[in-house]
Amino acid sequence: MASRAVKSRSLAPVSALAWCLVASFLAGCGSHGGSSSSASDSSAGSGAIVEVVRGPIQPVQQQGMDNTAPVSGAEVTIRDSSGQAVASDATGGDGKASFALAPARYEIEVTTCPGAMSLPPARAVTVSDGSFTAVRMQCDTGIR
Repeated sequence: MASRAVKSRSLAPVSALAWCLVASFLAGCGSHGGSSSSASDSSAGSGAIVEVVRGPIQPVQQQGMDNTAPVSGAEVTIRDSSGQAVASDATGGDGKASFALAPARYEIEVTTCPGAMSLPPARAVTVSDGSFTAVRMQCDTGIR
């Protein structure tokens, strides 16, 4: 019987690829992505937490049913009373972006909303000292 030589395969290329993927994943975990804002840390004393959803997601609306879905990657811009952009960021997988802001009046605008046909109107909000203002904005999918 002839014996065959068994070739051993090196796992080095696979291991290197796996480590690269893990490192890339971990590097992105600390941020929602998108453009960096000067005010995106919700551990500060005041600000806004903006949730962006799209809807309707089903053509038939039932009583008591939330017919929306969170939007990942929606771009949100915060403008001060003079209209200057003071912060911007993209929403995370939960559809939320958090902005640390000084107490004042601001306008919140969704500038891009993946999966939607139209954007919601800008909304004026007042941020109070020591609290975060929750804002929910809905992009229209056009489903009827």
